[in-house]
Amino acid sequence: MAIRKVRKVAAGATDLSGFKRSRHEKLEVAYGVITAASYTQGDTLTFGEVPAQDIIRATVVAHSGSPVVLEVYPGTDISSAIAMTVGSAPKVSYRIEYVRGTGAKTLKVTIN
Repeated sequence: MAIRKVRKVAAGATDLSGFKRSRHEKLEVAYGVITAASYTQGDTLTFGEVPAQDIIRATVVAHSGSPVVLEVYPGTDISSAIAMTVGSAPKVSYRIEYVRGTGAKTLKVTIN
């Protein structure tokens, strides 16, 4: 079980590429797709490239037989990894809406 960093460009063996961002006034959106071959079941995906002061909403979808959706709203404790239970290691898509700032809000999701 490894920790995989989701980044714009994978710099090392534990990094996953495909991180994108969009901006509208103070709201920014990070989004992308992580292929099933990029990680193994039990890995923790960390979204440290999101410069979030506050996370407004985050949606992580595991596209297995029937999609498993994880939604994170303000007030959710994200100090530790949030677990998603899926049948196998599927393709994962994500969309994180946040307010840009110097906060240390990092979303971590463990795919079990």
